[in-house]
Amino acid sequence: MPPRDDKILPITRWPLAFLGLLSTIFGSILYFMPNSTATLFAWTITPAMSAVFVGASYLFGALVIWHSLWLGRWHLFRVALVGTWAFSTAMLIATILHWDRFHHGTILFYGWFAVYVVTPFVILIAYWQNQKRDPGVSPDEPQIPRSVRLVMTVVGGLLTLLGLAMFINPAAFQPYWPWMLTPLMGRVFGGWFLLPGAAGLMSYIEPRWSSFRPVLPDAAIWQALLLVGSLMHLSDFDFNRPSVWVWFGALVGGILLTLGIYIYYERRFSGYTKSSAGERAIAG
Repeated sequence: MPPRDDKILPITRWPLAFLGLLSTIFGSILYFMPNSTATLFAWTITPAMSAVFVGASYLFGALVIWHSLWLGRWHLFRVALVGTWAFSTAMLIATILHWDRFHHGTILFYGWFAVYVVTPFVILIAYWQNQKRDPGVSPDEPQIPRSVRLVMTVVGGLLTLLGLAMFINPAAFQPYWPWMLTPLMGRVFGGWFLLPGAAGLMSYIEPRWSSFRPVLPDAAIWQALLLVGSLMHLSDFDFNRPSVWVWFGALVGGILLTLGIYIYYERRFSGYTKSSAGERAIAG
């Protein structure tokens, strides 16, 4: 029986570090050079705002990976990995469904396809192996109230439904999306909504505040990147569509809500957090 030491095993650490590196590189390219996808990405993305969305999302994924690896505890990955599995599976299916849209014969395409063929299976194996190291919930450990987790679960369910709907029928969202939406990008966006959606559904069975503590500021940065990127590419938006105002309102509201939850629970659990940090320093 393996020890319940919360250790990140190599089968988890190294694949995630590799994904973190790729997400950092290509997230930066897509976010800062959105008009260069014809030569610097696996397929050509138009308009630029779509590339910015994907770039900001990859940078968010990279932040979560590097942050959690730096903290060095398995249970911090538990919720995020479920979302990553849903997203990577959606990307594999989207690639197959839109095979003709990709830059075949390039190393960028081969790399993209290899990553999404392998990643869903590696995540399942890593989760199965590493979950044996989870120490479980300590009785005196700060926990998110069940009522709050229920709300997070409902939000996760709504995001999951939205992601599935966009993935199954992206054409239905084309007349309403804030900017031009292609079928492939509709499925890609659906995959990105599945990531926080699946993680939100997992929150009902994961009460530990420590599991959410590193992700919340990263999520606020994600939304801030999307907001800044949107302001930089206002010409891509169709302001005749009400969804534009919903988009900007959701980003501003999401940033305030995410930071508000983080600050509230940081203050509420500050004594435990400082005590735990001191105990780790003494043990080290």
